[in-house]
Amino acid sequence: MQDIHLYNKYHLGDQLYNIHFLSKYVKEFPEFRFFNYMLSEYINESDKHRHPGTEENIINLPLDQCPSTANDHWINRDGLYERWIAGAGQYNYVDFDIFYINFYKYLFETLNLPVPNWTAKDSMFNHPVIMEKFKNLEFDFLFINSESRSGQWPNDPKHFNDMIGILNAEGYDIVTTEKSSHLNIPSTMRDYKLNLLQLGSLMNNCKYIIGKHTAPWLFSFNEGRNNIFSICCHVRGLSYSPNNVYPVRHRYDEIYKILEREGILQKSKF
Repeated sequence: MQDIHLYNKYHLGDQLYNIHFLSKYVKEFPEFRFFNYMLSEYINESDKHRHPGTEENIINLPLDQCPSTANDHWINRDGLYERWIAGAGQYNYVDFDIFYINFYKYLFETLNLPVPNWTAKDSMFNHPVIMEKFKNLEFDFLFINSESRSGQWPNDPKHFNDMIGILNAEGYDIVTTEKSSHLNIPSTMRDYKLNLLQLGSLMNNCKYIIGKHTAPWLFSFNEGRNNIFSICCHVRGLSYSPNNVYPVRHRYDEIYKILEREGILQKSKF
């Protein structure tokens, strides 16, 4: 088995994408083993997201144990992410799933490893847990209002709280990741104590998903969702190639316009 050492010093969303792609890779090329270095606080969660049967090929370790010969697998290594964003232009959205496929092909090529013939669909999360519907819970809306740690979206909770209140008054059943100002609205993390894989499973039971492009949002982009409507909020205009993912780049009122256009909420209500 050939050993490869990689590191990423950034946040949980980065780690979960890396685990997803490394899991796919070692299933196809089991002769490679990856030592994957990250901040210690993300190791336990990242271990859970390794696909069954890949545990011996993906070893997650603390960043302070990283050897100097390890390779960076952050998406902006060599300025790749910034160049991709710049190439899209100021007013165009960026298909993040396609970017990630191209990034990993670049990474494997740089490491002189076999390059898989992946397509955009291979970006979709498909851990066995999130491919199944969650038992006994169903909602109209899931709001991913967790704090964003990389500047993806403003962390002021007011606008999401207002939106949740309007939809709640219309009779929609709503759940949020973090507790909102509406005490009757349950939280997946505080009230139901769900981990991220369980949250991904619950997403299959939600008609609409709205949220910041943080680690919890990533699992809305999974193979088991069967075209569930979702809105991705990111100041850089990140989108995904399936047409049921709606990108929002600048303002909360863009979300209202999408909800109105889809017949979910009348304009007179907001």
